[in-house]
Amino acid sequence: TLDTLTKCKDSFFSAMFGGYIPLKPCKDGSFFIDRDGTHFHYILNFLRTDELIIPQNKPHLREILLLEADFYQIEELIVKLGGKTQTSKQTPTNEPLFESTILPQ
Repeated sequence: TLDTLTKCKDSFFSAMFGGYIPLKPCKDGSFFIDRDGTHFHYILNFLRTDELIIPQNKPHLREILLLEADFYQIEELIVKLGGKTQTSKQTPTNEPLFESTILPQ
């Protein structure tokens, strides 16, 4: 449900469905996100239950899920996976680690 997807307030989905990102649904009313959906059920189950279950026979899965959690900006999942959140990636002075400028063409 939309409540499940937007459960984490600073996530990609909260921005997407909170009006911060212009959306154009597909003809069937769905939304296309250009990501490999192979492991999305782990993300969705985490959003539903706040639990992450990774099969022991898939040790590489933790790294893949960390990349996906970072893309979707699900900080609670990033922390659970042992990664650094956007907040913790900042320097002690709260200055961003990187700055970028888009130059006019």
